Order: sequence, then structure tokens, then C-alpha cells
Amino acid sequence: MDYSAITVQIEQATAIVMLNRSGKMNAISMQMRQELADAFQKLGQDKDVRCIILTGGDKVFCAGVDVKESPGYMDILNSDLLYRVTQRRYSIYQQVEWCPKVTIAASEGYTFGGGFELFLACDLRVASESAKFGFPEARRATLPGGGGTQRLVREVGPARAKELIITGRTFDTLEAKEFGILNHVVESGQALAKAKQLASEITSVPGTVAVVAKWAINSGMGMPQEYALDYEASLCTILSNTRERQERLHDLGK
Repeated sequence: MDYSAITVQIEQATAIVMLNRSGKMNAISMQMRQELADAFQKLGQDKDVRCIILTGGDKVFCAGVDVKESPGYMDILNSDLLYRVTQRRYSIYQQVEWCPKVTIAASEGYTFGGGFELFLACDLRVASESAKFGFPEARRATLPGGGGTQRLVREVGPARAKELIITGRTFDTLEAKEFGILNHVVESGQALAKAKQLASEITSVPGTVAVVAKWAINSGMGMPQEYALDYEASLCTILSNTRERQERLHDLGK
């Protein structure tokens, strides 16, 4: 895959998508959005890829949307294009969240605004001790526009989400782990290595099971529990008839 704002490397069954605007602290440009959307669509359809790691490299994950991008990001904010642009951004975060692969975010530094939204859209999250998080949008008289208000509240609860979004304050990995945002905190420089370790564990599980488990959890959170339990039962029934399930049962019977 030939990109410039991101890079894509495939190691066995794991794809590593790296944000590649280090001179701009990996700020999200229009081009980066388009390339991310294209990469996640293609990787989602790649039968040889079972897991996707999203990282920003060894210094920063993503400092947010590139508000200085030319032409005209600030002009867009003051035009009737704002809603459509926000929806386009939202669809990219949705594409990451609902990608038919397990996704892991690995952060080594600043993870702010739109970058934090990308981080939250991933299934599993790893950060080094030096990482920092936050939604500074309220201080700029706006809101996180890529699903940040909705994803954060599902992770940390309404009172804490309101505090973090309204104050726009920065918080560290210790708080992020306490809040339930992070799966793992590691030493500086080790976030990608830990993400690869998790990916290795995930790719040892039958691929169909991994993605169905992901969808069961994602979809079930939006349902009343009685419906979610029925949904879970229907997915278990579907899995019981898959080749992977039959092979594992055969192996257990030996």
C-alpha cells in the first residue's frame, strides 16, 4: 500500500499502521483521513490479516486535527460544510471501531483531540509511561467531533467524561489506566512491542471467533441486556457450525 501520511507494514498476520507526519506531531490532515480510511478498508478485507496495530511512532501518537492545514480548515469551521466534514471524520472513526479485525492502539506520547478519538476507537489500548491524553477542544470553544464525547463516556462514565471534556485538561497514563481507558501501561519505548505481543496472542485464536466476540461486545453495549443475551446466543449458534469450531471440537476429542 503506497501512502505518504501513514505507512503500512505487515508482519505475519498483523498489520502495523503508523501515522507518518512526525514534523506535524502526526496531526490529522485531510490526506491522512483519506489514507486511514483506505488502509482500514483494505486491511479489513485482507484474509491474511488478523490484527491491526495503530501507532504514531516512538515520540507521539497524534496531537489532534491539523487546524493549520491549508487550504482552509478554519474557513470550513465557519461554513455550511462543517457538518459534512464532521460526519466524514466520524465515519473514519467508525471504520476503525467496526473494522472486521481486532485493533490495538499503541501510544508513546501526546494523544490529544482527534488523535485521542482514534485511540479510543481501537479495541485494545497500550501506552507508555510518557504518554499524555486529553480533549482540548472545549478551550477552543468546540467539542470533540469524531465521537469523543460518546466513546469516552462509555469508558469512564458520565461524571468523569464531563469533567475531562469540559475542562479539557491533560491526564497521564496512571489516570488513564485507573479510568479504564488502557489495557496496559509499559516503560517508555515499549508500547509497540507490547502491542505486538497482544497481537500474537490474538492471532492464535480463530479469526472468526475474534471478530464475532468484538461485534458481540460492541453491539451488545447498545442493547437492553435481555436483547444482548439473545444476540450473544445467536452468535454462539452461528459459531457452532463453523469449520473452525468443528476442528477445535475434533481436537479436544482426541
